[in-house]
Amino acid sequence: MHVQLGNMQEWLRVGSHSVCVRDLKDSTVYDDGILEPQHVRSVRVLVSYENHSNEVVSVGLRQWSLFDSEGFAYAFELRNQFYQDFYSDDAPRKLKEGEIMPGQKMQGWVAFQPAIDAKVIHVAFRPSFTSNHMANIKLS
Repeated sequence: MHVQLGNMQEWLRVGSHSVCVRDLKDSTVYDDGILEPQHVRSVRVLVSYENHSNEVVSVGLRQWSLFDSEGFAYAFELRNQFYQDFYSDDAPRKLKEGEIMPGQKMQGWVAFQPAIDAKVIHVAFRPSFTSNHMANIKLS
């Protein structure tokens, strides 16, 4: 496995993908629907893709995972994507899944719902389950 280490605001080339974590929000959000609990922790990262390759590359929520200081991993939280933040509304700008052509860019928020007391330390990007390329991006 080829693992690259990086920081927020730094572009990393991971296989055919170029990715960057632009921003981080860690807050309490409110679900105005009928699901419980209504107030939960939401950690969101704004991710950007640029396709500098000569092939079509995939973009998706499943490519991202959040890790805490104890080594626990958190997959994206689809329900969390639709919560209303007390301070902003990122739901309309959530990451759309699909493909981008050579020269194209895409950006969007990926949400996670870690434990309330978890100290989040990095997100991991892996282009696919079968890829031997990966990036770990520090969130500080």
